[in-house]
Amino acid sequence: MEFRKKLILTFLAFSLFPVFGADIKTAEGRIDSIESIKAALFASKNGEPFSREENDTIRQMYKVLEGEDYTVSSLTDDLNLQISPYDIESATWKINISGDYFRGLLKFEREFEVPYSVILEKRFIPPANMTEHQRADYEYYVNEYENRFIAGEKIIYAEVTFRITHWENASQYRVLPREIRLYKAAKHSRLIDSRDGKSEPEFIVHNPPIEYRTERQIKFDSNRIKRILKNEEKENIEEVKENSSEEKYYDQSGRRCAIITMDYEMEDFNFGDLEFSSLELDNAEGRLIWGIGKFFFGGLEFGIDLDSVKEEPIYSFGLAGGINYTFNGVFRPFIDTGIRGRSDNKAVVKFGGGMDFLMGHFQITLGYNYNIASSKSYVRTLTSEEKLFLPKKFSTYYLGIGLNW
Repeated sequence: MEFRKKLILTFLAFSLFPVFGADIKTAEGRIDSIESIKAALFASKNGEPFSREENDTIRQMYKVLEGEDYTVSSLTDDLNLQISPYDIESATWKINISGDYFRGLLKFEREFEVPYSVILEKRFIPPANMTEHQRADYEYYVNEYENRFIAGEKIIYAEVTFRITHWENASQYRVLPREIRLYKAAKHSRLIDSRDGKSEPEFIVHNPPIEYRTERQIKFDSNRIKRILKNEEKENIEEVKENSSEEKYYDQSGRRCAIITMDYEMEDFNFGDLEFSSLELDNAEGRLIWGIGKFFFGGLEFGIDLDSVKEEPIYSFGLAGGINYTFNGVFRPFIDTGIRGRSDNKAVVKFGGGMDFLMGHFQITLGYNYNIASSKSYVRTLTSEEKLFLPKKFSTYYLGIGLNW
């Protein structure tokens, strides 16, 4: 049980890494987390295969790792940039960029030749055709930039954007340089050269490699790699993920989210009579939902009746579960049902559904519930007044915001 708690906490911390501006250190940390989880699970299994939940957790961690670009820059010293002396014959500066990542597993290096005219933004005239004044200007500017480069002034800087994919062998990852860019620093930095690095992938294997997959999973991964390589001839990695229906199924999972909702109740709903300016919210709820396999989910719900706040607050607590499917990584319709108890000794059973709109780790949820609640009513007969419990039926519409992982 303690290990399972540690696994969940590690996964939650892993999922909440920064989603904007991720750098190579973020990628290193994520790979280390994945491999640590795999190693701990593998050591606890004594040769037994991983459970579905454990496999789903690792797949979700792979999904987070692969869902972002990782950028390194020479401005932050994550990328080394060296400029060779000016080559008079070719009228260029050779610029070498390099980096050592993943504790030496990846040694990245590329070279550019950037013309005089590009760096100085001046038309280059061959020396044989220069006037005396033009030659003096030419030599002055070359010497000025040479001295500034030698002094370490960051006139030129580089950025490399990587995409990482878990690959075919145990603990193997492909590190793909999607784009390599050179800039001239200024008030508004200017792109002076760029290169598509997709044809030059790098591969690393985390040490020690952990092979936890079954034969079926290994075959699936082999087919997945073949699909990626085949489709990369025509389109980039993002398009592969969007257009591969099998890959979408592989990423499909039950809802995992924490959301806060505001509810509006109606007993006899007539949309034509609805006035939005007069709407009064009836409930505020918090929902913690955890996926069960690829399509199902269950969770806890707790809330407060807003109409009762000024007097004696009425609280509710319950369980819910349902089924969902994700389209294109953005739209996630779901159907759910649940039961909750209230602090005023009433019980409510609900049936409904809705739609999650996914935006990275953020989501907006719209939903509807048909509710049946126990309700005290008095029925007058010829001889007495009897107290009965009769069901109260009403509809609930709600809007929620939250985080998913």
